[in-house]
Amino acid sequence: MPDIQSSVKLLSDPNVQMRALNASRTAIIEQLKKDGVELTPELIASLYKDASSRKDNGTDMAVGVILGGLVFSDKRLKDNIQFLDKSSDGLDVYSFSYRGSPYRWSGVLAQELLTTRPSAVHQDKTGFLMVNYDLIDVDFKQFV
Repeated sequence: MPDIQSSVKLLSDPNVQMRALNASRTAIIEQLKKDGVELTPELIASLYKDASSRKDNGTDMAVGVILGGLVFSDKRLKDNIQFLDKSSDGLDVYSFSYRGSPYRWSGVLAQELLTTRPSAVHQDKTGFLMVNYDLIDVDFKQFV
């Protein structure tokens, strides 16, 4: 059995915290399904948006959309989508906000990558699409 110090060290690991947070969100979603709650894009986005935040140059940034290196990039979770440019590999880059969030981001739409970079797209347990930005030449970042 681990001692208290090793347990505290383990629980302070950001990767362990993110896995625990993701597991609790998944449990909430599964219970909502059992209770017959309609899982709308707005509801899913509200579970993930601003769930954990940090200060970066004095600006609150919603980072709850990032789970284990994957980013929720499903078009159904986004509002105010505006084309910005093409990446050097020819991927369309957009600015957008997540439903219910005032923050603007830049990145891709997962649905578009299904045909061009399917290995970079993953579907989570809720059915929404996520993108592994490490596999494409676009950075997911706050749009100013």
